[in-house]
Parts: sequence; structure tokens; C-alpha cells
Amino acid sequence: MTLSPSSQWARQLKLLVATTTQANQQGTLPAIDFSQLEVRFQISRTMQSPCIGTIEVWNPAPGTVRQIPKGSQLGNGPAPPVLLMVGYGNPNSVQKLFSGTIVQSAFGRVDATTTKLRLAVQDGDALWNNSVSNQTLSAGWSPSDKFNAMMQSLTGTPGVQAQTATPPSNLPQTRAPRGRVLFGNTKQILRRDRMDKKYFAFPEDGQIVVIPYGQVRQGVPPVTLNAQTGMVGVPEVTTNGVVVRSLINTNYRLGGPLSINNNLINPPQFDPAFLQLNQFGGVDNTGLSPTGSYYIVQLVHVGDTRGNDWYSEMVCWTADASAPPEQAIVGTGSDAGLGTGGW
Repeated sequence: MTLSPSSQWARQLKLLVATTTQANQQGTLPAIDFSQLEVRFQISRTMQSPCIGTIEVWNPAPGTVRQIPKGSQLGNGPAPPVLLMVGYGNPNSVQKLFSGTIVQSAFGRVDATTTKLRLAVQDGDALWNNSVSNQTLSAGWSPSDKFNAMMQSLTGTPGVQAQTATPPSNLPQTRAPRGRVLFGNTKQILRRDRMDKKYFAFPEDGQIVVIPYGQVRQGVPPVTLNAQTGMVGVPEVTTNGVVVRSLINTNYRLGGPLSINNNLINPPQFDPAFLQLNQFGGVDNTGLSPTGSYYIVQLVHVGDTRGNDWYSEMVCWTADASAPPEQAIVGTGSDAGLGTGGW
């Protein structure tokens, strides 16, 4: 979705909610299209947790709501899929903003004349939280062998179809003189590697995305952000990173490159947290890339088809290759800005 001043009008949305997890004879899932109703949503992504969100549909017909399964929260079987797409101008211009499954659906009244269907949705929860590593690496194993073993445990998660990643390019080539046991939740082992500043790993759209620490995500188109391409308000340096808001853009991806003119970014306000991060984390005070190059570490989409909200809010870290990653990234000392999302 390439935005220009003339294309950022007439927001479009398409919301499809499946009524079953079983495909019909045509190989498709029967689904309900809520696109003509008022839809409010918030979709949150971080680089260490599954994507979670809420989608609200206002004043749906009760008979239509009864066709939607309750979700997987209480063990009611496989979770029904949901697809959220947005765009501008032509209704056929919509592109995927979120695809996942329903955790819980709840239908009730807001007042005497208004009803609301609330869907709690997620992407990657079973893949991320149910996988268990139970393997032994023989003497002479390398970090790539360890990585491949963890990816194998992810593909073995019951009920999960996952496409795993190849080992990141920045792993050392050294080999261990002794064997090693890998046992426990796979995501926790991956997070320990992240704390060692090797790579980020997180689930997205049924696959594991791996990004070497301090590098931008490959295969994601770069976005230049300014007032002409959708920037809203003024970006600001915080203890979490550079916080910026724009109109919703489906090109934004975790780890994806983002270019912002540093003259448009407000410098940091005095905050004792900066002093703490400097003392314990070795953090650059400004958090500004000398080249204006950043990458996205936290991404929240907020929208309302009949209200004012229609924003993508991002926390960005510098992607300047000339600076050491542990010094060029604001918030490294405490992993501020990543969060666990409660998962």
C-alpha cells in the first residue's frame, strides 16, 4: 500500500469471520462479511509475542452472531479464522492487516438500542506457547544446530502448521566441546538467545520470523514517512525508542525499515528513566539514527470505520549500521518497548 496525499481518503475495510473450521466442497471456508457495519479494532504486535487484538462489530443481527463459534478459549474445538483487510479509495484496494483466529466471542448490549459483538483474536498463540523442546545436542554442536533443533520442535506442535526459518546470518560458527540438553518451552529458549543479542524471533501468519539483532527485516519494502505519506502529529524520542503515528499502512511490518527525517522528531524530554538506562544499559541519549534509518519493534493498528481513529502507532529503534546495536538502540538495557503482551 503506497500512500500519497491524494490516496489517503475514503478508508475501506473488509472483515470476514468464518462460521466453521471445515472447508466446503469448493475448498473455502464459509464466512460472514461484516464490512458494511461499524467496525472498531486494535491489533498489537511486538517482536517477542504473538499478535493479539480486539475487533468490535456494532449492531449485528442476533441471528448472524449465532452462526459464529464461541472461540477456543474454553476448549470448544478448533478456533474459527478471522481476516481483517483495510485500504483507501476503491473497495478492491484492501490488503491484509490481520489474519488469525478467534479466542473468544461475546455479544451483548451497550444500551437499550445498541448491541456489540466483541471478538478477542490472536495469531500464533498455539505455535508460540504450546511448543516444547525435548532434544539433546551431541558434542560439537554449533549455534545453528541449536537453532534448527528449536525450529523442529515448533513444527512438531500438535495442530499447528508452521513454516520455520533458516538460521540467522549473525550466529557464531564456534562448536561446543560438550553436548547440551534442550528442554522446556521453545519460546523461552529463543528469548534467552534474544537477550544474548543474537536475534529476534516471533510468530507471524503461521511462520516464525527471525531477524538478526541490529538488522532490518529482509524482503519488506522500505517506507519513507512524512506528512505527505501519512505521518500524523510529531514523532518523539522516549525511553522506549522513537514513537511515531501515521495513517494505517499495511506495508508496516515488525523489523521493517522506516525512514524519518530527524528534523521532524522532537528530542527527548528530561526523564530520570534516561539516566537509569544510561547507567545500566549503555543507551544512546538521543535515540536518533545519523542517517534517519529506523526499524519497527512495536506496532499497533487502531481503527474505527465510523469514527476518528485510523492510525498505526509504532515504536522504532535506530537501524544505523555505523553504530553498535547495543548502543544505537534506545531501551536496550531493559528491553523497553517490547513488552510481553501478557502471553
